[in-house]
Amino acid sequence: MQEFFPEVNLRKLYEVEGYHKNLASILDGQFAVECDSVQREIEDLQSQVASVNDQIRELGMVGNLSKEFLDRHSEIKGKIDALKTQNEAYLTSTDSQDARKKADDMLRSAIETILSDIEQAISITIPFFWSLTSRHTCILMNITVIGLKLRTIQELDLITKEW
Repeated sequence: MQEFFPEVNLRKLYEVEGYHKNLASILDGQFAVECDSVQREIEDLQSQVASVNDQIRELGMVGNLSKEFLDRHSEIKGKIDALKTQNEAYLTSTDSQDARKKADDMLRSAIETILSDIEQAISITIPFFWSLTSRHTCILMNITVIGLKLRTIQELDLITKEW
């Protein structure tokens, strides 16, 4: 090369050639990936064609159906599959809502049971305190207990509403 072009920079030429080799290698890799992808799509389409042909044979139809009919059939089948998927998603969502409602009802029932137990425990101990203290102190205790129960119910309501 230098014999014909004495002023040429061989190092630059080698760098450009190396760049082109790297670029070609990258493009070859991308081409191979795209070829694989297209091949998979072709195989998938061939599988779908075979499936449609099998369905036609099962239905006992003659193989001379129009392309428009087969396209329409394929379109409708796709819509049916999409609607089935949506229906399954809706049923899953409904099941989740039902489970949440049941859990909420169980929580409310548990709260009522706990409050009832607290009330019974207090009603059992009040006569004991009544004998130890004056009537005034006992009334204050009852008012305090009622206030605590109301506050507990309000706080639990806030917790369940956040769900």
